[in-house]
Amino acid sequence: MGGPLSRSHRLPVIDDTVPVTVPVVTSSAVTSSPASGRSRMQLSVPVVAEIGVALSTPVLFVFTCRSIDVNPLDPIGKVSGLAALQFRFAGFAVVLLVALVVAARSRRPGVAALVPRLACGGVAGLVSGLLAGGVVVALHGTSWGFLADRGDAGQFIKWAQDVLDGHSLPRNYPPLQAYTIAGISQLTGQPPGYAMKTFEIAGAAIFCPCAYLSWRLVLTPLWALLIGVTAALPMYDSRPVADLVLVVLVPVLIKFVEVLRGAPDRSTRSLVLAGVGFGLGIGFLFEVYYGWYVWSAPGVVLACAFVVPWGRPAARRAAAVLLGSTAATFCAVTAYNLLPLLTGDSKVKDTYFYFDIYTQPAYFTHWFGDRPPTTLGMWPQVGDLGGVDLFTILLFVGFAAALALGRGRSPIVVVSLLVGSAWLVRFYIAQQMFHTQSVQFYPRTNYQLLYGMLLMTGFALMYGARHVRTALAGRMYRRDVAFNGPALASVLTGTMFLFASIGGATMATFMPKNDKSAGTLAYAAQTIRKLDGRCPYFAVPPANEPLVLRVKVRTDHDPSCVPRNDPTPWWK
Repeated sequence: MGGPLSRSHRLPVIDDTVPVTVPVVTSSAVTSSPASGRSRMQLSVPVVAEIGVALSTPVLFVFTCRSIDVNPLDPIGKVSGLAALQFRFAGFAVVLLVALVVAARSRRPGVAALVPRLACGGVAGLVSGLLAGGVVVALHGTSWGFLADRGDAGQFIKWAQDVLDGHSLPRNYPPLQAYTIAGISQLTGQPPGYAMKTFEIAGAAIFCPCAYLSWRLVLTPLWALLIGVTAALPMYDSRPVADLVLVVLVPVLIKFVEVLRGAPDRSTRSLVLAGVGFGLGIGFLFEVYYGWYVWSAPGVVLACAFVVPWGRPAARRAAAVLLGSTAATFCAVTAYNLLPLLTGDSKVKDTYFYFDIYTQPAYFTHWFGDRPPTTLGMWPQVGDLGGVDLFTILLFVGFAAALALGRGRSPIVVVSLLVGSAWLVRFYIAQQMFHTQSVQFYPRTNYQLLYGMLLMTGFALMYGARHVRTALAGRMYRRDVAFNGPALASVLTGTMFLFASIGGATMATFMPKNDKSAGTLAYAAQTIRKLDGRCPYFAVPPANEPLVLRVKVRTDHDPSCVPRNDPTPWWK
């Protein structure tokens, strides 16, 4: 039992060409209905198990974080809270790794094949649990979400209240986030301002599982974790749902291009059904946040044009069926919000010139949003090679290596064109700022550029590893190179150390701080009065506040609360 696995019980070779797909059902498969039903059930069980593990792990992790009782406004409380998160992460990681090694040694048919799926899905859920747990700690003691009822959060709260009151929403912004907050409010009985906190915790909890599961459409479990989740983590923000659209949209577009490439080999009915499915999925993401669509549209058009074999009439007809059904479904789903965007009737105009706008526009690898760190100094920092830092140089090297090693492959075609599209649209918008006096959200292309560059670097490693593995298998070992349980556990151990560090550093930036950094968002939630006029648990009214305001229901003119040192709440 303690020795290495026999050859027949090793885990399958982890390649980059074994995504989660459902094979096309042919006429011969339909005739043998009992066997066909069993095969579909056998396929669905691993998929459902993988999805279940990925989504349930962060829920369980967040549940354990409810016992973390610290004052996040106190510097020691912040550190203790972050350490408590890491302690829980380590405990979950040990359990997962032990279960992985034990399951990998099982001789039951199918168990060994499940191990990579469940292990990688569990790691993706675990790192998302760390993010969601960080939100729980940062907002401990307050009913508000980040920024309370101010700024962008206040606008979403207002729209959610409009939904509850039966009013229509403006057509210039996707509505699904407001509808979701309103739904949480109805489900929990909380006012929309408090439902925002639940919305943000849930968004953090599904962030990495959704990233992992969407990349499973085109990659195997390990690479979906190493490439998809690693590249997604820097995209996390205090309002993660909008950024999650970008993370999920890219692998969906890659899958669409793969299907478009194989369109001539599919029946018309299959193409129509695929087009309707892609149209619904892409349209749903558009209704959550459509900024990425504006910056990605030229790249998507070029990617589709690149892969269609225009010289074959049958291929053109098949591509037209798929593209037409996808476009028709997408337009039907998004027409209400899409028309103002296409006709220029949208009233959205971003005129907020924050600190990043006054720096050189070619820098994209680190964006603090509109809230700079407290010790900024020169920004961006002067790099080593002509002002470019080493990290950016490595990204460019990875980009070039991916083009060389994976040229012509669908992931490389799609991601490289999305990067190029965002790069050009970014400068097209930025060059007009002087005359229009509007920013038009162009700095958010930082996310798309960084995400694409990280993906391309990951693809360079993946295709490079594949070439090396092929060479070793063919020349040295004369056999396939497979991951057994301990080997996979070793890879995941290093990966979880990386994810724990990234997650901890990310959530440290969102801990309450009154310094105009990202921590201001949680600080506002901790120091703005609740709807009943009282201060959150770890804050008290200002010392010079008139006594009458201590019992008055808050208005927008009420002074904010201040952090307290007295462990006894002021109202008791």
